[in-house]
Amino acid sequence: MAKSLLALPRELRDIIYEYALTEEGGLLLKDTYPKSFRGYRPYEHWVESNRLKYVCRQLYHETKGLGLKLNDLAFRSYRQAKDFVAFLATCSAAQQQCIRKVTLCDTSCPSSGSGWMSPWDKAVAILEPYGASHPGIKFHLYIASLSITSSADHWLMRAGSLLYARHMHENHAVLPPSFRRMAWRFHADRQNPIPSHIRIFPGVRRDMAFQPVFSEPDIQRHGEAQIKLCIKEIKKWRREGV
Repeated sequence: MAKSLLALPRELRDIIYEYALTEEGGLLLKDTYPKSFRGYRPYEHWVESNRLKYVCRQLYHETKGLGLKLNDLAFRSYRQAKDFVAFLATCSAAQQQCIRKVTLCDTSCPSSGSGWMSPWDKAVAILEPYGASHPGIKFHLYIASLSITSSADHWLMRAGSLLYARHMHENHAVLPPSFRRMAWRFHADRQNPIPSHIRIFPGVRRDMAFQPVFSEPDIQRHGEAQIKLCIKEIKKWRREGV
């Protein structure tokens, strides 16, 4: 009987590593000083995921990079899309090939300057090139401002903008005719749809559900059937993204 982890056959050690280093909610990456990143447990974000690497040199080499191979990735910072770019630059080509899915959140607000800018435009522009350069990576992009809904009109305007940006047309059943025209007007100069390797979700992360409450005036103005369709669509967005 083996008396220590390193006395076990390598095949058994690899099984133990996989069990120990797989995080149910994905690997949470946080930047440290100097500019580098460490992986933490998502629900204990002060606890590093791979603590085996600190035991000895052999465990360091045997578990190095397994966090990327075994887990989806998430970031915690104020500029997550840019931090993903910085993180990728620290990875070797082999490590980059291990990355499968990255969850990010954009907490910025729509631009109040000249012209219309949707709250997802900046993050999408940063992530768009990776569809060609890293086709194996899928992005789940959470947009915090999509969960701030003061009325049905507010949500329908945002929904119309997002649906147009994804599909490049305004004919969606969830939108009343007036909001379809508004979606086209806001995005008439848009050249390309949001690329397929980016899925957009309302809210700040998967475990923080977003469910707007529509008022009685909302129901009277748009009709009960339209509001029910909105709620159904929101539930779908929470599950699958747009």
